[in-house]
Parts: sequence; C-alpha cells; structure tokens
Amino acid sequence: MTVMPSNLPCLIDPASLREDPLAFLARARSRFGDAIIIGHGAPLFSPAADCPGVVALFGSHHHRQVLADFRSFVSPESTARALGLPDNIINLNRSLHSMHGRQHETHKSVLAEAMTPALLVRQQASIVAAVDSFADAWRQAGSIPIFAGMRSLIAEVAVILLFGEAHPSRGELQAVLDQYFDVRRLVSATQPNGAVAEVGNALDAALSAAIDAADGKDGLPARLAADLGDAAARAHINVLFMSMAEPVTVAVTWLLLILSQQPALRRDLRAAYLGKTAKAVLPVKIEHAILESLRLLSPSAVMVRVTSREVACADAVLPPGCEIVLAPFLAHRDPAVFPQPTLFQPERWTRKTPSVFEYLPFGAGVHACIGRRLAISLIGMIVGEMLVRADPVLTYEQAVDWRIDITFRPRFDIEMSATNILCSSTRGVVRWHGPVAQLIEF
Repeated sequence: MTVMPSNLPCLIDPASLREDPLAFLARARSRFGDAIIIGHGAPLFSPAADCPGVVALFGSHHHRQVLADFRSFVSPESTARALGLPDNIINLNRSLHSMHGRQHETHKSVLAEAMTPALLVRQQASIVAAVDSFADAWRQAGSIPIFAGMRSLIAEVAVILLFGEAHPSRGELQAVLDQYFDVRRLVSATQPNGAVAEVGNALDAALSAAIDAADGKDGLPARLAADLGDAAARAHINVLFMSMAEPVTVAVTWLLLILSQQPALRRDLRAAYLGKTAKAVLPVKIEHAILESLRLLSPSAVMVRVTSREVACADAVLPPGCEIVLAPFLAHRDPAVFPQPTLFQPERWTRKTPSVFEYLPFGAGVHACIGRRLAISLIGMIVGEMLVRADPVLTYEQAVDWRIDITFRPRFDIEMSATNILCSSTRGVVRWHGPVAQLIEF
C-alpha cells in the first residue's frame, strides 16, 4: 500500500469537510500552513482510482508548481471513463485538459483563434434578441428563480455561439446538450446510471448530424471538423457548451445577486453600457465589476489535480495517484494580495494586477481557460443588456446559501424581479442574508 509522506501535517475530519469544505480548508491552512494532508486512502473530490491520500496546497508558489507542471499534476480521470462507458461517450468529455504535447498545442491554437470576443460580435444581434425576449418574459412573470432562468438563457446563447442562430436543429441540439449535462452531473462512479450512455449516444449522433450539415459552410462546427477531425469537433463543442452553460450561468447569477444589493452601481453600469462606442469593447466599469464578482464568488472555488508520478512538492515527496486540492476561493481572499479581502470593491482593479497564480477564476498554466476574454465579454453583454431593460432586485428578503456541485453555485434558487428602471433611484434595497451574505461586505 502506498504511504503518504510522514513530514506533512495531517487534518482528517470528513464530517467538517462535507459540512463546509471552504471553512474546513481555511481552518486547515490557518492551523498548519500551506500543505496539509486532508484525506487517506480515497479521493475526496474526484473519481481517482487507487488514491493513497489527499493533499491541500495553498499559496501562489504551490499554484504555480501544480498548474505549470501538467505532466506531474494531471486532471482527474473522467467520470465516463471511470464508469467504463463506450469510447464515443468518453470522447465527448475530451478537452484540452486531457491533451499534451503537439496535440495540445494544435487543438489549443485552433480553439484560441475561434473562441474570441469576435465570435460575440458576429452573433450579437441574435444574442441581444434572446436577452430581450428573456427580459420581456421576466417582466411579465413578475418574479423568477434566477439561477434556473439564467441557465435557460445562457444555454440558448451558447448554442447560438456554437452553431449560429439560423441552424435548423438549434432547438433540438440545445435540448440534448442540456439533457446530457444534467445526467452527467447526477452520475458518479459509485452509482452508475445507464441514462448517461443513452443520452450520450443521442448527443453524439446529434453533433455528428450538425457537423455533417455544416460541411462546406462557414461556422465553428465546420471549422473544428476541418482542422481537427469530426470526433474532436464533437468533443470540443460539447465541452464548450458545458463551459458556458455552467460557469457562465453561475457567474452571471452571482453578479446579478450582488448588483441587487447595490442600486447605485446598477445605475453606473447601466450608464456605462449605454455609453459604449464599440461592439467588441466592454466598458471598464462593467469588466471591473465582473472581475470583483469572480474574485469573491468564483465558480471554480476548488480545483483538483492528481499526481501522475512521484513528485517533490512542499518539502515532501508525493506518491502517484495523490489527489491535490487547490482553493482559488481562499487565494482570492488573501489580504496580502487583496487588501480588505471580503469587501466588494470593483475599483480595486484600476490599480491591481495580480499574477495568474494569485487570481485564477479561469485556472492558470498550460491548461488555463482559453476562452477567458470571451467569457468575460459574454457575462458583460448579458448583464449589460439586462440592465438596460430592467432593474434586477430580490423579490423579497431571502437567505442565499451556496454549495459546491462541480461549481460554487447557489444551494437553492433565489427569486428575483425585473422592475422598472425609472423607479430604481427611489426604491429601497431588498436585502439578502444567510451564508453568502456573510462572505461579502459592501
């Protein structure tokens, strides 16, 4: 049996970890420093097989080592592979994180060229129309569960970006992509679900048909298929959809909730968005609000890697198969990097440029998210277009809680209303409370 290093401090408390993983990690670091064993004999955050233990690492120096050395610290095995699902479904989950060397460089180059804010500009009219339709329905409904609402809107926008507004099967593609995302979230290596194979096969077939229909046409599916092959195109489109449908949904939801508590900031961002002069340029005030929201409520609160071989780290030698836990949530609250770390202060970004290993909502190193600029621009466009159509506020005072379920997201949905902009200066603030409210000061 592989033994964990004896010279690292150890804090094993599964109950506390399950109850509040972020508070547990914060206590562990405060008590023991930047490298702590927090698990023995099994993984905590991934389906990693033959895992001798789990080590939590903190500090930009450890982030740099883990995220830059992609050969020693690899992404966990995919759930599809752990379940022994067919190769075509395993392929659907292949992304840049599973690639190395020349293959990684080739695929990254093609994707980086395609996934830029220019993609938003080309589809801007369709995206604006989708937001307009959503805002109109929101106003008529009076109140909606905001996370579910944003999930629906952003799934629609993601399919527009990936396939184009005019694609004849856009609605069907969105439905099957959504369905696959949902069943994949619910399945685990210890609780196999045959629905994954069924829905995965349906998605694989739908993506194949969409790529065949796009042959010879201008568009992302045809470009990816021409440059990387059909199988890689299907995989990248699915992963790109998941990357927009979940993290962007979470980011927009958190930002709207923060803005519900800040009427003056809503008015400032609305004015900035109305005053912008170029389609592809996001107003600085909106970008800074996004960066600050991602700092305090980052969808990627925890990141996981697995050691592929014996590796020296933190004055110890970690064995192969060791699960490594990084916590961007805590890194973003380091007072040495971010003074008054719990204060929501967008203006700090006018003077602050942290390193990519201090501020990492999009990861860092070789496998950092290549769509960072696209994601920020997309969040800004959706929030900006929403603000010029309505004033988003809490429908009533509510407790806002969080959970980690792939991403750091609301535990329960929150009711929000789209109210008249003209009344925004006279309306009182409907306050939130609860665990998320305790994470942020205004």
